[in-house]
Amino acid sequence: MDCSNIKNNGVFCMHPWVTQIKNPLGNIRLCPSKNDYHDLTKNMREAWNSKDIIEVRRNMMNGIKTPKHCQGCYQLDKQHIASERTKSLENVTDEMIQELLEHTSDTGVYDKYPEYLSLSLDIECESVCVQCNKATSKAWKEISPFLVENATHRVLKADFRTRYEFDDNSYDWSNQDTEFWPVFWDVVENIKHLYLAGGEPLDSAKVIRLISELS
Repeated sequence: MDCSNIKNNGVFCMHPWVTQIKNPLGNIRLCPSKNDYHDLTKNMREAWNSKDIIEVRRNMMNGIKTPKHCQGCYQLDKQHIASERTKSLENVTDEMIQELLEHTSDTGVYDKYPEYLSLSLDIECESVCVQCNKATSKAWKEISPFLVENATHRVLKADFRTRYEFDDNSYDWSNQDTEFWPVFWDVVENIKHLYLAGGEPLDSAKVIRLISELS
């Protein structure tokens, strides 16, 4: 394959080859963009070459769009706004793409693990920053009833209500999922960039323990 043509075919992106994201619910996301992909398989190894992921890779290699997962980037590209897709290609050489393709089958199966892993182990946080919500801070659950009761604008009242209506157990996946940690320690040796998200990562006892064990 001509690497230059693939890089400039308008759909190719590095994320399906280098990125894996575990969100606060334990689901695996395709990339940092707000896409519709959430793999039902929470096992990182299984999700890496899941049916949807290999379809995305196969389409990208052949210049075919995958709107159900990547529409957000396509829309930004059309408006000439930097998207996660275009940002992923910055400083990427033909040689780097060639190496990826050498490890990728025609069906889209990639035989190496991701280089970038984003991990949200829980939503421990003592702050209630206005840009955050129930997916990033447990503190919203405590203060939201007061805000809902005292908000005078119906839109604000509805917004605050959504910030505390959630099940604590939904965010405890890293304690409940017995498969996660063995798989994590198996693949982490390949990781070049580990991004610890949250919540506030340094408010999390699990994150502090993980940093200690990694170091």
